Amino acid sequence: MQRVITGAATMRLIESARSKARDEGQAVVVAIVDRSGCLVGFVAEPGAPRISHAVARDKAFTAAMTGMSTRAWKELLDAMPPHDREIALRAEGHVGTDGGHPIFDAGERIGGIGVSGAATGALDTLIAETAIAALDAER
Repeated sequence: MQRVITGAATMRLIESARSKARDEGQAVVVAIVDRSGCLVGFVAEPGAPRISHAVARDKAFTAAMTGMSTRAWKELLDAMPPHDREIALRAEGHVGTDGGHPIFDAGERIGGIGVSGAATGALDTLIAETAIAALDAER
């Protein structure tokens, strides 16, 4: 049976991300998508930059579609020959920046999380990784 991201897991990820963002003094947007890239959870904290709404979704989508963090996706893009990179950059919904991570359950990719709006990409990443760690600790 194919594993899926549940509503309970989605809520746990969002709440863990929100808690870590508050601890860090950051107002962020958190997006959760399933394995096919469909949005299953979304929250935008008051004060988060408006552009972060779309960026968080794109980070989650990229992570779910590629099975890698958005930082790793950026590193892959940076290493591509210019022509190949131009093609990859045209892939709708894909973004290469910190803050997106795939979500796995027993080694199977079930979705992605995207965090955007913190003061740095490193903080977006920290918040996303903290949420995933909290979910993993419950399994």
